[in-house]
Amino acid sequence: MRSVSLKLTFAAAVVVALAVASGASYWYRHSRPEALPRDLALPGLDGRPHYIKEWEGRVVLLNFWATWCPPCRDEIPMLIEVQRRHGDHGLQVIGVAVDKEAPVRAFVRRLGVNYPILLLSEEQARGVLGRQGKAVGLPYSVLVAPDGRTLARKLGPFSRAELEATVGRALGH
Repeated sequence: MRSVSLKLTFAAAVVVALAVASGASYWYRHSRPEALPRDLALPGLDGRPHYIKEWEGRVVLLNFWATWCPPCRDEIPMLIEVQRRHGDHGLQVIGVAVDKEAPVRAFVRRLGVNYPILLLSEEQARGVLGRQGKAVGLPYSVLVAPDGRTLARKLGPFSRAELEATVGRALGH
């Protein structure tokens, strides 16, 4: 009798968890985040401030990440490859590190990152990502059209196939 009660409790917990996850997934897909602020100046590893609007006219993949985030670190080699393959076809990957400069600089050098890296303080990240509606973790990516419209958002790491398909659609391939 006790095992039946335990099984029913477990089944009810699974049903509740699935309902919550389903609702969260619906909200994530259908919420309308604010546009990223084009006039937000972020320092780059090159020592000068950069604005998102600098890359207007290109498809921009903004990837928010940190050196202390294992999925972020795992995703970076794919981003390096997609920039190498599609950079001459209108794509610009931009890494936005929510981290301290020293570990970011060392990590970027070690991996040979071939795209701009901007730095965002944790406080700035809460404001910028908070306006995205549901960005509650890293990595978080935003794909922006040449005219500044948000084309796609992704919370969590891309798979290789998903990244290629998303970028390919944005570039019209």
